[in-house]
Amino acid sequence: MPTVRPARPEELPAAAMVYLRSVEDRERRIGRSPGGDFGAADPDREAWRATEYEGALRDLSILHGDDPEAVWVAVAETDGRVVGMAADAVRERQWLLYFLFVDPEHQGRGIGGALLERTHARGVAAGCDVFSLTSSRDPAALTRYLALGLLPQPPTIVFGVPGDRAAFPPARWDDGLEAIPLHPGDEVALATLGDLDKAVRGVRRPRDLARWLAEGATGALLSKRETGTPAGYFLVAERSGWEPDVGRIGPVLALDEERVPDVLGRALAAAGTMARPGLAWELLVPGENRRAVPVALAVGFRPGRLQAYFSSAPIGRFDRYVPHDGDLF
Repeated sequence: MPTVRPARPEELPAAAMVYLRSVEDRERRIGRSPGGDFGAADPDREAWRATEYEGALRDLSILHGDDPEAVWVAVAETDGRVVGMAADAVRERQWLLYFLFVDPEHQGRGIGGALLERTHARGVAAGCDVFSLTSSRDPAALTRYLALGLLPQPPTIVFGVPGDRAAFPPARWDDGLEAIPLHPGDEVALATLGDLDKAVRGVRRPRDLARWLAEGATGALLSKRETGTPAGYFLVAERSGWEPDVGRIGPVLALDEERVPDVLGRALAAAGTMARPGLAWELLVPGENRRAVPVALAVGFRPGRLQAYFSSAPIGRFDRYVPHDGDLF
């Protein structure tokens, strides 16, 4: 059995490669071809592989930088090679599993279960009482999650729209909202966003918000025009270095459910100012958020797939929330 321990910084590239090899193997088994033809000389496949690897390495580096024990590896005793990896994110009382992958040549040997046990124990030690994750269709992984007491929740709808088909609306000035642009380092605004996150998501996550803004996200804190009280916020960003270029809408949060169309409308209007040929857009809508679905469809977004979500307990009010991504939510 390989040794399971916290990852060292120099092992993160190998951990990202385990992720890539595992995803490629899974896509082959279910008959999907994420980068086009899987032929070795296919330039689309190579672009996809480079994008997936760099994205995983970036995420692992961020998680490891936040907490060196957030990333775990399984290391072969014979040659010290990384053959499995897992990573989590602890946000106050919530634990989120971010990665859990085993190299295809070493699957079926209990490595995934050992990694999950270590990361889950980390959440328990941190005092978390909500454990959640997004899941693949791997039966072995599903068995592990169910055994931990994580049960399926309403899935997330992954919407997308090509840049030339998006009908982003202009900002509506009759929605009763005032927008205060968000800027990196604005601690007062970030504190208010934290209060909104606490009320809707159940936890604050200042590091995530600060990082997204520092990376170039555009957003605004929205308040009710009549009272000046907070109503919600949104962030919109272009994911750099991806192939093809993709814009991401989220997080989008409305303090009151009936305000979801207005707040999401402001986010879509901001996306419209960034729209350009070749830039596709992605929007993840929790299954509970009924008010966001017709807004997305009206703009041109279409569902691409459903993303399975597991949790040990309810994780906030997703009827008034659109996540940043499928991992950190």
